[in-house]
This record gives sequence, structure tokens and C-alpha cells, in this order.
Amino acid sequence: MKIEIIGLIAATLTTGCSVPQIIHLLHTKNVSAISLPCYLMMWAGIILWLVYAIVLSDLPMIVGNIFSLCGVSFIIYCKLRYGEARRNLLMRKEA
Repeated sequence: MKIEIIGLIAATLTTGCSVPQIIHLLHTKNVSAISLPCYLMMWAGIILWLVYAIVLSDLPMIVGNIFSLCGVSFIIYCKLRYGEARRNLLMRKEA
């Protein structure tokens, strides 16, 4: 049981690290410093960790990876919605 508490604390800390980025994105909608390939790789890695955690029936890893997946998915969504590539695409359609 004590080791699960350590796992839950670790999951909380690693999952929480995306919260400041999400808050910044919500306030500024500035995604210029966000690397889409980096976050796509992270998203894929989190999915693999989640599968691994489910196979092991490791609750702290499952919970942590579900929340991490939500946070990283939101950051990717913001990058696609507010990113320069989308703006350029919209400008081309208008012209």
C-alpha cells in the first residue's frame, strides 16, 4: 500500500506539470512555443504507458496516464486550433 501512495504522488506531479502550460494557453492562445511533433510523441508514449499500466493493473499508473493523456490532448488541440499552420491555411482559403 505504501508503494501505491508513492505512485499516486508521482502520477500527480508528472500529470500536474502540464497544468501551467494549459493555463497559459487558455489565457494567451499563444502556441508559438509549442512543438507539435514533441507533443504527438508524448501523446503516443502516454497511450503506450496506459496500455502497459492496464496490463499490469497498476492503478496509480492508469490514473496518472489518463490525466496526462487528457492534458497533452488538450495542448495538441490548442496547437492545432490556434497554431500558425491553421492561420496560414485559413488565410489561403480567404484569398
